[in-house]
Amino acid sequence: MTTAEQSQFPDCDLFQQLKAAVTEAERCASVALQLVSRKHRTRPHGGADPAPVTRLSLDELQGFMQQLQNLPCVVREAELVQVSNSMGFK
Repeated sequence: MTTAEQSQFPDCDLFQQLKAAVTEAERCASVALQLVSRKHRTRPHGGADPAPVTRLSLDELQGFMQQLQNLPCVVREAELVQVSNSMGFK
């Protein structure tokens, strides 16, 4: 995308699809990292108000995994969620 933007490629449907796919993949990677990092925190760290912990039901987690698998690219963070999922629900 950076090359396309720097080279000022014409704004066409294909480029818009690419931008949308990259945006969705980045959002999914961010959520995956949040899920994995919060899974390891079992007690809040000192302070007045601990950050709220996002919790997903098993169905929601499986839906998120399906969303990751349906992306037109590979999201490396998906493997972390898959490993956490298999470890947490045995």
